[in-house]
Amino acid sequence: LDDFLSCFKKIIQHQDILQVVANNFNISVDEILVANKIKDLTIPRQIAMSLMKEFTTLSYQEISSIFGKKTHTTIMNAVSSFEKLKINPSIAKIIIKISSELKDSQYLS
Repeated sequence: LDDFLSCFKKIIQHQDILQVVANNFNISVDEILVANKIKDLTIPRQIAMSLMKEFTTLSYQEISSIFGKKTHTTIMNAVSSFEKLKINPSIAKIIIKISSELKDSQYLS
C-alpha cells in the first residue's frame, strides 16, 4: 500500500522552495536569485540553496545553475553554513516554518 500511495505524493520543486523562502522573508524570488552580497539576502539565499539540496534530487551543480553560479562550491558552502544557521533560535524557527510549509500540499506542484 505504501508503494502505491507514494506514486501520488507530490514532489517539492525548486520553484516552490524559492517562493516559500521569499514569502517568509518578505522579499521577491528575484532578490534571492540575484548574484550580490547584500547581507539581508544572504540568509534567505543560503536557506533556499540548502532546502533545495534537502527536499529535491537536484545536484549541487544543478542548484548552482538555478542561482546563476559558475561553480557548485557556493552551494556546498551554503549547505555547510545552513547547519550553523540552525543554531540561532530565531533562524531555526523560520527554517522549521518554511520546511513545514513546503510539506503542506498548498505549495506543491
